[in-house]
Amino acid sequence: MANFTPNRIYTYIRQAILDVYPTMYVTGGYEPIPPQGEAVRVHEISHYRPVRGICLDHEDEQWKVAFDVNVYSNQFDDSYTDVYDIMRVVEIAFKQLHFIEYECVPVERANNRVSRLTARFERQIGEGDQMPTGATGST
Repeated sequence: MANFTPNRIYTYIRQAILDVYPTMYVTGGYEPIPPQGEAVRVHEISHYRPVRGICLDHEDEQWKVAFDVNVYSNQFDDSYTDVYDIMRVVEIAFKQLHFIEYECVPVERANNRVSRLTARFERQIGEGDQMPTGATGST
């Protein structure tokens, strides 16, 4: 995948969040969210080859990848405002990587305490695609 790997994409998004929210809890795995404050979970949910053999030599390498992002807040006052503000940073970072956001939905509070916003991003990546240089993800 050239420079685009799941770990590099995660690291780019994580750094973009930390540039704006230096104390934010950001994870790529299935971990419990912290008992206080906001948290973000970024992980790859899909990775496949959409086509095969476009070129006669069958060397055309491309992948379609999708990432899921969950932003949580258990701060009861203004927590939905907080999760949307955090998600905007994530959206900008994925846009800098040329991902397309195809879904962003609030999830109902299961326990009347945790606000959650879920978004999904996808991109088709060619073998020659390169990660952007110099972009921090925080603008």
